[in-house]
Amino acid sequence: MTLLEEDDDLLGFELPRAPRVDAPPRQPWHVRRTVGRIVAVVATAFLVLWLFEALVGPLMYSQRQQHLSASYESRFPKIHKNGAALALQMPTISSSTVVAEGVSVDNLRGGPAHQMGSALPGDPGVMVIYGHRHAYGAPFERLDKLVKGDSIAVRAHNGPIVDYRVDRVERHTLVKNIQLGKDTDTLSYLLLVTSENGVFTDDQIVVLARALPLSDVKPLIPSFDDGPSRVVPFGVEVLLGNAALVAAVLAWRFTRRRASIAVRLAAVAPVAIFAVIRYVLMVDSLRSITR
Repeated sequence: MTLLEEDDDLLGFELPRAPRVDAPPRQPWHVRRTVGRIVAVVATAFLVLWLFEALVGPLMYSQRQQHLSASYESRFPKIHKNGAALALQMPTISSSTVVAEGVSVDNLRGGPAHQMGSALPGDPGVMVIYGHRHAYGAPFERLDKLVKGDSIAVRAHNGPIVDYRVDRVERHTLVKNIQLGKDTDTLSYLLLVTSENGVFTDDQIVVLARALPLSDVKPLIPSFDDGPSRVVPFGVEVLLGNAALVAAVLAWRFTRRRASIAVRLAAVAPVAIFAVIRYVLMVDSLRSITR
């Protein structure tokens, strides 16, 4: 018998033992519940992205285009980074946008962007413009619909309008792989770049266009005899003015003893004002139309 047992016998009771703690039972893994939560999270993420691209993206694009348009019409002669650089029009696909200076994520959210260091409209070399195909207003959505010979008009801020003609459209390529002619030092090239379909694809659509040489552009020389000139002040307007003046005089005389001065003025004044306006316009037509 041990000493501890002897002490227990002497005291007449056993020492308390620490309670045994059993491990909690493991909860069963519900596959359906876990999969449902994952699907709900993924669906919510896609819904948020879709709402952003469908509502927020176009709104950002619209607001940015308004800001760039106002900046483009300003009188500042220089093109500043992130500011309005070019006006781009593609009549075939009904596209008209203002291009920002500098290819960045923020600039592309507001429209096409001109690569800094590339040529400007009409200058020898290569001008490169990037733009979204689906997101943020999709300015280059129908870029693949352009065909050889289509016109692309580009005008730099406070610069001349330059007409480019599409030479070719290359699909599933990269802009760095585009083969250019050997005359880039004398001709002006334009590359419009956007993405192919696909979330993670790096393939691009590249439109290559060249500015028309002056010799290929048909000159438009108007007839100077068809320019602004004075208009002979005779016709319906003069008849209306005379009729209104006669009507005002007759109305004044007819109501002289039948109505108060206030009533007479109320009845005659509109007709008299109309007659005066007609005669002022008649005299104005005798003056220079471009004064």
